Amino acid sequence: SREKWYADYQKRCGFRLMTGFWIEGLFSKNELMNTPIQGPAFHLLLWSIIRLQEWIDRTKSKVKLIAEIHDSILADVPENELQEYLSVSERIMTVDVAKAWDWIIVPLWVEAEVCEQNWWGKQQWLKHNGQWQPKAA
Repeated sequence: SREKWYADYQKRCGFRLMTGFWIEGLFSKNELMNTPIQGPAFHLLLWSIIRLQEWIDRTKSKVKLIAEIHDSILADVPENELQEYLSVSERIMTVDVAKAWDWIIVPLWVEAEVCEQNWWGKQQWLKHNGQWQPKAA
């Protein structure tokens, strides 16, 4: 229960995340309830970014990982590498991550948005019959 979790935190002055990291410090009750979920989610995102960069290096891809903003990975992807990048990203963030962290017991999915020139023109893309394409309006 939440009350038991909070009482345990008060005794130990910290807690362990599912990813193994020990967290300590002064947390509000709200932060204490959110961190065990948000912390591992961010660790999984970082894990995925590392695997994506390893794939880019190994394949000599021209993809450039630009930033992580609000749980999203921003990348500059050449048009001729877009299909492979989206598919590899999806595999890493849904299949590979679940194999690496056996406590993940829910299905994972990836949302993709693509823009050609600037963020104003970005569109959601979906996988259909193995190919990524803009979502039908």
